[in-house]
Parts: sequence; structure tokens; C-alpha cells
Amino acid sequence: MRCNVCKVLNAEVWGYINTSYENLQSYKDRVENYIRKNKDHLTVNKLRNNISITKKGLNSIEEILFTESVAGTKQQFVDHYGEKPLGEFIRSITGLEQSAVNEAFANFLQVGELRADQMTFINTIISYLTKNGTIDVTMLYSSPFIDINHEGIDGVFDLEKKQKVVSIIEQINYNAIA
Repeated sequence: MRCNVCKVLNAEVWGYINTSYENLQSYKDRVENYIRKNKDHLTVNKLRNNISITKKGLNSIEEILFTESVAGTKQQFVDHYGEKPLGEFIRSITGLEQSAVNEAFANFLQVGELRADQMTFINTIISYLTKNGTIDVTMLYSSPFIDINHEGIDGVFDLEKKQKVVSIIEQINYNAIA
């Protein structure tokens, strides 16, 4: 009798019941956990360390994600995450290594003779990149950056220094795309 109830519930309520851990785990959790567990994969490691990647390297990650039943099909991935480039997506999970971000800003910090608010602004960028992996330049005009100056980057740096900061950010972002 219990078996018949399960069959009715399977067909009429849930469609089917699969009790394996992988199927109970949410799609996003599965994909993100896989990326975190494979942080030492050559391409993922390059992304974490702000080293430019190749299309071949990115294709190897894509092949793993979409053929080992980690992320299902590419369409399922797009349905859950949108059209975000895969390298940028991976960075959003792994973030950037602190040393890699420090290295990217090292020359600017050494040559810059920066004021306290400018140092705070750069440290906020570094912190953001360490956690999120990339940053859209328009973010420099919203919180937490406007908490330093209500005008964002424009209120902290002159045009020349602002252009240098944006250039560094653009290079970091570019390194996440093959």
C-alpha cells in the first residue's frame, strides 16, 4: 500500500522523487561547490590569481561543467546565471587572491603619494575584488565607494589618477575573459 501512495505522489505531486544528494542539492549550490572544490584547476587558479586565460583553458572548464553533469546543459546554466562570461562567473565565486590584487595596484600605490581617503578608496576596491573577482566601473559611484566620498571616484581622485585606477580595474576584469 505504501508503495502505491508513493507512486501516486510521484506522478501527481512531484513528478518523481530522487533522493540522491546531488539531486536534492540546489543547482546553484552544485555548480558553485564544484568551482570551489576545483579551485586548483589550472584555469580556475589563473582566474583567482589574475593571470590571463586562454580560450582553450576556458573551454576545458566549460567541458567539465557541461559534460560531467555538474551544471547540466549550457542552457540550464544560462537560465540560472544569465549570459555572464564563464571566467567572470568563476571569479564571482572564487574572488581574487589578495596578493594578486595587491600586485595589480602595487605600482599605483608606490608612485601615487596618496591621501588617506585615496588609500581608503583603493583598499575598498582591493577588498571588493578579493571577494567578488571583478568590478564594474560604475560601482565606483555607489556604495561602499560613495561612503568614502558622495561623488564616488570623481570626488577622491583627479582625472589622471582616476584614469589609472580605471585602467587597472579594466585589466583585472579583462583577465577573466578569454
